[in-house]
Amino acid sequence: MKIPLLILLLSLSIGCATRIAHPVSISNANDQNLTCAEIIDQIKANEDKANILVGEENSTDAQNAAAFAGGLLAWPLLLAMDLSDVEKIEINALHDRSQILADLKESKGC
Repeated sequence: MKIPLLILLLSLSIGCATRIAHPVSISNANDQNLTCAEIIDQIKANEDKANILVGEENSTDAQNAAAFAGGLLAWPLLLAMDLSDVEKIEINALHDRSQILADLKESKGC
C-alpha cells in the first residue's frame, strides 16, 4: 500500500513543477509613442531574454534525456520529464515582438 501511495504523491508533486508559459505581448498600445532608442533597447532586451531561454531549453532537454535514460531502469523517473514547450513559446513570442519593433523602427526611420 505504501508504494502506490508514494508513486501517486511523487507524480502529483512532479506534475506541479512544470512552469507555465508567460509569452510577451506582441504589440502594446504605447508602441507608436516609443522613441528610436526605446525601440532599440526593447529589441536588445528581447534578444537577451531569448538567449537565456535557449539555455533553459537546452538544460530541460538534458534533464529529460537523463530522466528517460533512468526511466528505462526505474519507470517513476519518467514522471520527471518536462514535455512542455514553455521556453519555445516564450522565445517565439519574443522573436515576434522584436519583429514588430523592427518594423516600427523602420517606419520611424530609425
